[in-house]
Parts: sequence; structure tokens; C-alpha cells
Amino acid sequence: MSASTTARHPVAAAGALAAASLCEAFHITAASRAEEIAIRTPGDRTTVTWGEYAERVRHIAEGMHALGVRRGDTVALLLTKMPEFHLVDTAAMHLGAVPFSIYDVYAPEQIGAQIADSGARIAVTDTRLAATLAGAGVERALDHVVVVDGGDGLTLPELEQLRSPGFDGEAAWRAVGPDDLATLIYTSGTTGAPKAIELTHGALLRGWRGLQTAWQLEPGGRVISYGSSAHISDRCSTHYGSMVLGFTVTCAAGAPAAVSALAEVRPSLLFAVPPTWAAVRAAVESLVVDERDAFDQALEVAGRALAIEQRGADVPADLRAAWARVEADVLAPVREAAGLASTLGLVGGAPCPADLIMFFRALGVRFGEMYGMSEVVSHIAFDPRDPLRTGTVGRPLPGVEVRIHTTVPGAVGEILVRCDSMMRGYRNRPDATAEALDADGWLHTGDLGALDAEGYLRLTGRKKEIIINTAGHNMSPAAIETTLQAETPLVAHACVLGDGRPYNVALLTLAPGTIDDAATRREIADAVTRANARLAEPERIVCHAVLVDVWRPGGAELTPTMKVRRHAVSTRYRDLVDTLYTPPGAVEDASSLTLQRDDQRRAGQVGFEPTT
Repeated sequence: MSASTTARHPVAAAGALAAASLCEAFHITAASRAEEIAIRTPGDRTTVTWGEYAERVRHIAEGMHALGVRRGDTVALLLTKMPEFHLVDTAAMHLGAVPFSIYDVYAPEQIGAQIADSGARIAVTDTRLAATLAGAGVERALDHVVVVDGGDGLTLPELEQLRSPGFDGEAAWRAVGPDDLATLIYTSGTTGAPKAIELTHGALLRGWRGLQTAWQLEPGGRVISYGSSAHISDRCSTHYGSMVLGFTVTCAAGAPAAVSALAEVRPSLLFAVPPTWAAVRAAVESLVVDERDAFDQALEVAGRALAIEQRGADVPADLRAAWARVEADVLAPVREAAGLASTLGLVGGAPCPADLIMFFRALGVRFGEMYGMSEVVSHIAFDPRDPLRTGTVGRPLPGVEVRIHTTVPGAVGEILVRCDSMMRGYRNRPDATAEALDADGWLHTGDLGALDAEGYLRLTGRKKEIIINTAGHNMSPAAIETTLQAETPLVAHACVLGDGRPYNVALLTLAPGTIDDAATRREIADAVTRANARLAEPERIVCHAVLVDVWRPGGAELTPTMKVRRHAVSTRYRDLVDTLYTPPGAVEDASSLTLQRDDQRRAGQVGFEPTT
């Protein structure tokens, strides 16, 4: 028997949301908002109106056509956060091409692998990343490289000047339909090499119809694009969201810049991982330094009232009256000053502390923890119209079915999802597609969870091993371990840890017959450094420890087939792992921290080395 829940609301479809493709949605929005700002940077240093956006997209599309880009071709984008991303990505879609973004923190080797896998013949980058792209060894694979802001190669202004005789831009974008691919989203490679998720125009539009039914966002709102556009959350909430709802997109260079821009932008929608929301909380608290007691008392009153509401009980009249007073006198003015007065706040990507959720809920922000996957256009659960249920990610969104694969109602099992905004499949991987999508259209997420009697979804773990650090980066520990072990024969086994932590660490055992001396440790440290050069920044190993213990097949640390028992290792070496995460300020000085670890080495427990 399987527990399941289905959509409870009709799905919205009006205006640009009802379009057949994102290209059509874009033109509906651009025509109705021609004089409004579509894309900007903080302080209005750069602004692009919808009319200018449409005009530049027409020229860029023609320029790409002159370079040979045609329907179905793939265009690779390796760009820092800038308005040019939106221009180029949208122009490529107008040709029926498939633009996709590559994380700017990737190592050249990873960039080259994704360009090769995608089949891209043209890449678009900027001067900061041009050298990284050149180091990826993709010259033979690519026909053209566009460097949008100058340097070597064709610039974006030059591309816009190219003409393609006989090109009919309107006919090209009108030929794009719901079944055409809009983008590729590469997974984090948690079960091997990253896989390219194929998302169609129709899937992305259907996903947004469900989101808008639940979220009820005001058209013409404001969003901040600060995360990588290689991640579906940024693409969906800002890039595609602007096309269907006419958002003004502010491009901010990273999370700190986004937090700094909150009061200026006053976003309608903001998705962030828990550490970013913690920074937003700190920014809010900085506004009330001189009135902290009154602010804390207001939060306490609101929190008590919300807790009662969450239990489904009636808030007593006196408490409700007190809540109304602090809302009017304290909380609303703070929200206004912080730029959060009309914000729908979404937290995800990593487990979020309950106190952080309650802070923003008590502040009066529409706020909640959401659950999503790239394979289903990012969002699966969290309907802000539902009462908050601490410890859950809410109920499934309109149009989304969730089923728990278990024989016991209410018990933990694998989360299965079915909806009409599903991926088409994994590019070049029919085997992986068949494994993920069953014959009845259910996506096997690999996540574990349970549904309560009211349809609230609780996440309990992951079926397949994955690291999600505190910044929300998803990583495959097995892939990192393989990269490390390829650099040296001196390491028998490696166990990379970092789930729920700010960075990754590694526990390493010595290969049989290896002498444990200073030279060995230097070579292992050098191997870690070499491996880090091949890894994306979030994947890199910050500290490692060389163990004198031997891990044997079938023992506590290894399966009979030599796979690391990660939970058993992290449990056995818990104190050591905590030591690797000891912040410098937690001990009297750096030398005492070194002595502590030297004592462990002398005791024969570990050999600690910081990774450079």
C-alpha cells in the first residue's frame, strides 16, 4: 500500500502563462511592458527595458544564426552574474536552440566534459572566465566562442551586428513549441558523472502555472538573480519567472550582494539556502539595534500566536490583540525597512533550522521550507496558503502528486513524484532515464520521507549518498573520492564528509606497505591539492586526516565489495571530524590547535594535515 496526495487546486493559466512556449510568453510580456525595466543591476548602473530586451534578443538571435546556430543546437553559457546572460539565453531559445549554463566554479576539466556531453558548438563567456574556458581544451569541439565584454574573440556588440541573409526571426521563434527543449540542467553527479536533465518549454510553463496558483505573485514584481543560472532555482524563479510574470530582474554578484540589495529591490520572491537567510536575519537585526528589546518582545508575541495557530487552535483574544499591536507598531515597519514587506521567502537546498523559519514567520514574511528537484522544474512542495507545519516541507504544489513507496501508511519510504512538468529525460542516458522514471510516470527521487494524514511531507534522508553543504551545494562524495585517489597510489581508501557542514573534509587510509612518514604525508597533501584543482570550489577538500587504522572488506568501515560505509566511518571518527571543523577562534590560538592535533598523531590515532 502506498500513501499519496494529489493537487487540491485548479492550475492558473492566463496571459503569458498560457503561452505555448517561453518565446511566446516573452513576447506577450515584452509587448505589454515595453517601457518598464526588465533587467537591471544594483543602483541602476545598467538598465534594460522590455522593449530594449526584445530588440536586442532579435539582433543576437540573428547573429547566432549567422554563426550557424540552428534549431535543436546546444549553446553553452559560462558567465558570471550579469544582464548579458538573460539576453543571450533568450536569444538562443528564439532559434529553437538549447542554451544551458555551466557553474563558474567548475574546474576546466569539468567544463570540458559538459561541453562535450552537451554537443555544444558555440560557447558564450566573459573576460573573467575566458581563460578557464580556454583551459578546458574545447577548441576543437567549438566552432565559435563569444566573449560578451571584450577580450579575445567575438564580443556581444559585434555579434549583434552580424546579419544572416533571409533570416526571419519571428518565424523562428513562432516555430518553437511546448515539446521543444528549452534548457539542460546538469545534475551534481551524485551517482557518477553529472547527467543533463532535458526540460521542455511546455514543462517549464506548466511548472510555473502550478507555482502561480499556489504562490499568487503579483505580475510586474521584482526578483534578485544572484545564484548560478546553472541551477534550476535561479533559472526558474528569475529568468523564466520574468518572462511569464513580467518581473524586473536585478543581477547581483553573489549572496552578499543580494542581501545588500534587499532594501533597494524589495523582492516579490526570494529563494535562498539557509546560510543566506541567516545573513538576511542579521541584516534585519542590524536595523533594530537601538530598539532590540521592543523588537524581541514583538517577535515573542507573534511567535506565541503562530504556535497556537499551528496547532489548529484559536488564538486567545488578548494575545490576538497584542499581536495586532506589535504588528502595526514594530514588525510591519521593520519589514518595510528591510525590503521584505511583500516578499515570498523560500528556503531550501539544505535542512533549515526551525528557529530561522520561525523568525521570518513571526516577522510577518510569507516564508517556508520548500522541496524540489531539477527533474520536475525545481518545486515539488510548499504551498504558502497552507498552515505552517514545523518539520515538514508543506504539502505538494498544485498539479504535483507525491507518493511514498512503502507498505505501511504514514511510514518512511522513497518519495515518488508525478506531474506534468517532468523532465523529458537525461540526455544521452536512456538507462538512467528508465531507472528514474517508471512505466506509470513516477519519478523515483532517491529521497526518503513520509506523508502525514493531512498530506504534509516530511523529509528524513537520502536513499543515495549525497553531500549537501550548508550553502546548499549538492555533491557526490564518491566522485570526489575517485578524483582524489586517482592522484596518488599511497591512499587505500578515502571517505569525504561534509553533509550539513560548511566545507568538505577527508579521512584517508594508507595503502598496504606504505611507510607512514613525513614524505608520505607531504605526497598525500600534494595529491589532495592536485585533486582540488580538478574539482569545483564547493567540492574541494579543505582539511584531511591520514589514519593509521586499516579498513578491511566486510568490516565496520567497508562493505565486502570495498565500498565505504560512510555513516559508520563518520560515527567512529566523530571526534576527529569535529576537530577538522574546529574554527580558529574556538581555541586559544592556532598553536594550541596544532598541538591538540599533534597529540592525536603521537597517540597513533591520526595524522592531520591542512589542505593548501
